[in-house]
Amino acid sequence: MHPPSSVRTQVPLAPLTTLEVGGPARYLAEVDDRAALADLLAWAHAARLPVAVLGGGSNLLVADAGFDGLVIRFLDRRVEVGAHGSVVAGAGVEWDALVARTVEAGLAGLECLSGIPGLCGAAPVQNIGAYGQELGDTLRRVRAVRLTDGAPVELTSAACALGYRTSRFKRDGQAPHLIVELELELSRAAPAPPRYAELRDRLGDRPAGLTEVREAVLALRRRKSMLLDPA
Repeated sequence: MHPPSSVRTQVPLAPLTTLEVGGPARYLAEVDDRAALADLLAWAHAARLPVAVLGGGSNLLVADAGFDGLVIRFLDRRVEVGAHGSVVAGAGVEWDALVARTVEAGLAGLECLSGIPGLCGAAPVQNIGAYGQELGDTLRRVRAVRLTDGAPVELTSAACALGYRTSRFKRDGQAPHLIVELELELSRAAPAPPRYAELRDRLGDRPAGLTEVREAVLALRRRKSMLLDPA
């Protein structure tokens, strides 16, 4: 069985991670739709290849030997913003770009999560959180593909078993998933007063708009060297 046309061989992984170290992937493919993903997984299973998922590479240290299998980058970058606060984002959307877009649209719920590196597909795995907000506050459901057999899976937020910086995706070692899409429920109401003391101190007692909260969070993260800066 020949590999799909999207598959490349001996691809350096270091440039795809923030640490910029490590060896190559034996095979690497970048796809942005689920049909192509299904073909990839079918080929990998037939070839008995181990499969790894790579997003933004911000929490990944690659061994010098690289990865002797198939690395998949799922780069669906669709964003759909509904009239009443629903947001659907493909796994390949940069997380901070999604936050910026929702703030511009006047939707509250993600503004305190500004500046977190990585792609949307990784957000439920860690149940990302910062400055008094976390993804679990607004996540409605996740759509994913089971890597073991390619089966599509749809999970509610409750089924994701989100906890403090954890989820079922961290614990499902026997049934790993590749997340392909998030569905969020945001609010057109004014942002809630900041719960995090450091953010409250920066904003003061007066009500703050979404853009002001986002800029304050970015300033705090920048001061702590918590923004991804290639320089």
